[in-house]
Amino acid sequence: MDDLTHTLRVLCQRNRDGSYATQADRLRTLTLASRQLKQAGFRRMRASSLKNKHVEVLLGRWQADGLSAGTLKNRLAHLRWWAEKVGRAGIMPADNAQLAIPNRRLVTNENRSRHLGDNLERVSDPHVRMSLELQQQFGLRREECIKFQPRYADRRDHKDSERAKWLRNPLYTGRVRWNAGGYVRNPDTAKRVWRARPQDEWVEHCDEALRIVSDELFQRAQQRNRIQPMNYARLWISRNTNAGS
Repeated sequence: MDDLTHTLRVLCQRNRDGSYATQADRLRTLTLASRQLKQAGFRRMRASSLKNKHVEVLLGRWQADGLSAGTLKNRLAHLRWWAEKVGRAGIMPADNAQLAIPNRRLVTNENRSRHLGDNLERVSDPHVRMSLELQQQFGLRREECIKFQPRYADRRDHKDSERAKWLRNPLYTGRVRWNAGGYVRNPDTAKRVWRARPQDEWVEHCDEALRIVSDELFQRAQQRNRIQPMNYARLWISRNTNAGS
């Protein structure tokens, strides 16, 4: 292990800022930066040797690799953390626009999904295979599938269960919605509570590449979602009435 990689690893161990995932991402990015700086000819570096020319070399290589704007911003954030910890925060501008980094593309027209087909049967672990099936059938993200709990998702004791929330998500029909609500502070309790905004203030974008169900099927799910809580309420009243008598 060279001096730069060693000193960066020690720096990360002594400054555990952020979540465990953030710390792990930071260590991977700085280790990658150390290896790429060594390949660029900077062989006698330590963590305290960071200069503007090193940032320019790394940024130029990452842009040449065709990395997305989001990835570039994440890596530059880790470089800023490095510069701040060694007392050289001034070598990097605070605004990414000064480095010619474009804005993130929150909605793309590219479909990056992959159909596993027969390869799904080759997955030996049943939990991993079930997670992949959830991604394939319902379009869930990897983290959602890993944390998925069937017993909790199938709860029928209240309307606002995870199952009901998923069924109301318009993203299944390819509609991305913003500004549907926001948090406001309750003056009496000083707590932040969610408040829905009027429908005329919503911002929606339709992208057929994100659609996984038809409008007809989505409306049928909404109708069933409205009826089931009423049936559960009637069943609860019936059970308690019979128990009391």
